[in-house]
Amino acid sequence: MKPLKISFLFYSLFLFLGIYIELPVILIYLGSCIIILLALLASGLLNRFFVLPSRFTFYRDVLLFASIFFSLGVGLKTLVSSNHQQKLVAISEFIDTNPQKVQIVAKITETVKSKDSKRFIAELIRVGDTLTTSKIALSFQTSQSDLKPGDIVAYYNNIRRISAPKNVGQFDYQRYMMGKEIYIQSYITDYDVLGEDKHWRYQILNVRRALIEKINGQDSPLTEEAKGLLVALLLGEKSYIDADVVTQFKDVGVMHILAISGLHVGLIYLVLIQVFFFLPPKWKRIVVLVVLWVFVFLSGFSPSVFRAVFMFSIFTICQLIKREQNLEHSIGLALFFGLCIYPYWVYDIGFQLSYLAVISIVYFLPMFKNYYSKNKIVKYVQGIIYVSLSVQIGLIPIQLYYFHQFSFIFLLANLIVIPLATVLVIVGMLYLSTMWIGGVSNVVGWVFSRFTDLLYYSIASLYKIDYLSFSDVKISSLQLLFIITAIILVALTYYRQKLRYIIICLVLGVIAQGSTVFINENSTRNEVEVVIPYISGKRDLTVWVKEEQALTVFSKQWDTLRRFAQESYVQEHDILEISYHNLEGIVPSTTTDILVLDSDQVDYDLPFDTTIVVVANHPKVNFERMLDMRTPGVVVFHNSVPFWFKQKCMVICLKKDIPFHDIYEKGYWSSLL
Repeated sequence: MKPLKISFLFYSLFLFLGIYIELPVILIYLGSCIIILLALLASGLLNRFFVLPSRFTFYRDVLLFASIFFSLGVGLKTLVSSNHQQKLVAISEFIDTNPQKVQIVAKITETVKSKDSKRFIAELIRVGDTLTTSKIALSFQTSQSDLKPGDIVAYYNNIRRISAPKNVGQFDYQRYMMGKEIYIQSYITDYDVLGEDKHWRYQILNVRRALIEKINGQDSPLTEEAKGLLVALLLGEKSYIDADVVTQFKDVGVMHILAISGLHVGLIYLVLIQVFFFLPPKWKRIVVLVVLWVFVFLSGFSPSVFRAVFMFSIFTICQLIKREQNLEHSIGLALFFGLCIYPYWVYDIGFQLSYLAVISIVYFLPMFKNYYSKNKIVKYVQGIIYVSLSVQIGLIPIQLYYFHQFSFIFLLANLIVIPLATVLVIVGMLYLSTMWIGGVSNVVGWVFSRFTDLLYYSIASLYKIDYLSFSDVKISSLQLLFIITAIILVALTYYRQKLRYIIICLVLGVIAQGSTVFINENSTRNEVEVVIPYISGKRDLTVWVKEEQALTVFSKQWDTLRRFAQESYVQEHDILEISYHNLEGIVPSTTTDILVLDSDQVDYDLPFDTTIVVVANHPKVNFERMLDMRTPGVVVFHNSVPFWFKQKCMVICLKKDIPFHDIYEKGYWSSLL
């Protein structure tokens, strides 16, 4: 059937879109069913009067298959979301009925960061007298280097939900952990180790832990920088690398070197093929596959390593069964099965970047096939340049959309970094193999350290060339869609050799630009927005008032304000001007004034109306009388309000049917005026 001759990657992308798009499920299903029914109806009617050309039936069948995959994606997301919601409801009921501290027994399954050893993922075994199997995030006040995966611990505390972000632009830790099927967390001070689970998975993770400890040991011949890089390159743990170095790698555009990806797995695959040269070809591939999957667990079951090894596995299995399989089908199968196993990976930026990079190489690298030199050295350099260009063409829209920055240094950086990374991976594997052989490991460790110094020096030098980097470049979702469409149309122009795709691209560009101008002129940027951020552990209040592209900040504690991040909000709303004023009880704006009641400001008998009343600290006022006089549209309780006073005021608000917002429970408050 002709539609099946299209790359499986094409249909897997529709599965991705079905999971990713945030629309009501009923609308998506209804739209997909309408498309399928109309396609079948149209072809059925036309078949009665005409002999349909093969091109028509081909496009019809492709549309049907794409709609089916899209609907499958919607179904997967609905199933997972429903399962998550059921678990959240069950957990919420359990927490509400058991708010007190109880004895909890849990099994450690994963160390979140090896360097500090303060955060772990565990499986609950018992909470009080109740048996359970839910996952939980555990946090310790101090480093617990003795704890390891498989340990069963008992401690005395309560369980809390993982809360949603409490501030504008804050990282959504709740959604991130939901992707791992973790909904609750607990804090531990004292605990007892009851035993240890000897499961093979924990044994592999403990081997990983032992390797990290051995690499970072005092008797290691590696420098501190080399230790951190080796652990990152081969064991997937970046917490040992200095934060400034990570920033340099990110800004230069070679962050992929520090995360185990297809490049590292490919190099390891080639090295292993050479190591097991003495085996028959069939058994050699099987042994290499087994070693690669052990490596997946040694890397902490990193999603990027899983994806890369999964693609290599599909490719190798096709070789074993003597079935031709091109790279597109392998990527498509890996994407399909990966999303079926972990649908929430679609929201992981690393997932998007890794697949987009591979897809870019598949489709853009062949464009340079006629531009290689016959000289092997020149050809090698050209290969690095062409691969870097291919990757960057595909990643430009995502980089601008998520990170608001782009650097032209990436070409020079990859010319230096990729050869060095290749050497470092090979030497690093040799070092891991000879760590227990004193003389050999010292020599190999010295070589690895020198190449690490060269890599870090190169990155630091490139980082200083800041005039080739552009930051604060923001694009909208519409512009992102247009850039991706334009890149696809340019690729089609090359492969189909037809200029009509360029014409379509230009027309779409005019439409996108006109739509952007229209949306900007009619958007909420000209409306007034009030934001009261959540400041953890501080008994002070900060209020933001945005009018058009100007932000006015009202506060009393300027030392706190300097530490509080406003960058995300400023970037999101294209703020051009920021002014600061003391908070005096009344927050003025062009539409309505905001009344603030706190310990210093208790006057509410004012000659004008206020629709917003903010309560902070503990104002000495008769709250019920104040509501009778002011009749606000909403009452906002700051997180500095004492719990008993807040509960009393909330009861009064409910009695008078006045809406309220608790910043301590729900996070920041914002409203368009």
